[in-house]
Amino acid sequence: MPKQPKVDEAAQLAERMLQVLDAQRSFGGDAYPPTLRHLGELCDGAPSHDLIVQAATKKAFTTKAVVTEKEDKKPSLDSPVYFKEDVPKREEVLARRMLKVLESQRRLGGAAYPPTLRRLAQLCDVHGSDARVPKAVAHAILADRALVVAKAGQKPSLEAPVVLKEDLEESLSPILPALLRFALSPVITSTKGKQIETAAFSQTDVSKRLIPDLRERLEAALERGIAGQDLPPGVAWITVKGAPLLFLAENLRPGAPLATTAEDRELVSASSPGEATLTTSAPPAPAR
Repeated sequence: MPKQPKVDEAAQLAERMLQVLDAQRSFGGDAYPPTLRHLGELCDGAPSHDLIVQAATKKAFTTKAVVTEKEDKKPSLDSPVYFKEDVPKREEVLARRMLKVLESQRRLGGAAYPPTLRRLAQLCDVHGSDARVPKAVAHAILADRALVVAKAGQKPSLEAPVVLKEDLEESLSPILPALLRFALSPVITSTKGKQIETAAFSQTDVSKRLIPDLRERLEAALERGIAGQDLPPGVAWITVKGAPLLFLAENLRPGAPLATTAEDRELVSASSPGEATLTTSAPPAPAR
């Protein structure tokens, strides 16, 4: 009896996925483009994720459709799928990806959110210097939902946090630590060939480092924080001529160590071999 030819399940699924993709496009709205995962799940037989990915690499599929994102050099299950003639511009693809990653970072919370623009680009496998990054930030897909809190010249600052707009509707408290970490970072200027660092700022100078839409709200948050002495951890201030200057505590620089006297050194005694105990005492009274 002749051997039955082996059925190429991936090739069959690829053909079915193209049919379903065409149906989704005709529905319009949120139905198109579907993610690769959803496209496969819409096909009969509940195909496995591995089979869906394999089907998306078949020539019959790749000739007509495009999975815009990859993961480990394979089509990503969470990537949108388009017919080739519908593939959007590269900055639109990146804007969609950045928004999705930004939302996932917020779900992670803690130090993951809000990320800087440079970090967000890296999480999307793009260098911060890529020309698509500012274009993606300006694209309506991302700009309608998120904003970069500062600019460097005419472009969004790569070191500034990227925040979902819904997190700015009420209090700045959840994102205040990230805003101040950026706004209080030292500034290096050059005068007559000499570099000058500034690491402490007035409230007005702090707010000026953000985009105009956030300045007034940040100044108000600083006023409340200083009055109640409850600014985020790591943020401190000193009063100069009655006005507070704010800085990051990590930027404090210690003075020269105090000189030790013979009497101080005698206070260090060996308590066991290889171990010493330091005893402190009040400094001696100054000689008249």
